[in-house]
Amino acid sequence: ENIGWASETLSWQVVAGPTATPTPTPTPTPGGSTVKVYAAGQAGGGSYPNMDILVNNVVVRTVTGVQGDYQSRSFIEYSYTQNTTILARDVKVRFTNDHYTGPWDDRNLMVDRINIDGIDYQSESSSTYSTGTWRASDGCGPGYKQSEWLHCNGYLRFGQ
Repeated sequence: ENIGWASETLSWQVVAGPTATPTPTPTPTPGGSTVKVYAAGQAGGGSYPNMDILVNNVVVRTVTGVQGDYQSRSFIEYSYTQNTTILARDVKVRFTNDHYTGPWDDRNLMVDRINIDGIDYQSESSSTYSTGTWRASDGCGPGYKQSEWLHCNGYLRFGQ
């Protein structure tokens, strides 16, 4: 069964530079919403990270080999549009192919932010929950880590 796929559009483009100031009110797609994810990958084990975009815990887009340039903060925009409203708390960005054999061979995903209908939600916000961000105190344990990085297989969930 192919429910709702006729109204979806997918696209990407390279985006560089600092984050713009959020628009005070959303500008929804007529009858729905568009989510844009700005991400860059760190290659490891001979390949780049893979990423899923989830809305209400359903994978709506899978990206294989997220590139961009995390060092210069050149992010690639990945978008998803659906014909119903999407709230930030309904969105997860998931890293699915972690690899680590040492500090010089470490695959990671950097997610700068998501944008829903013209409003930015930063990954490092205190309201973004992570299950894949590493820190010395608790490894990749879940929490509000205030980081753009997914170092382990896991996700960022935006809003509360």
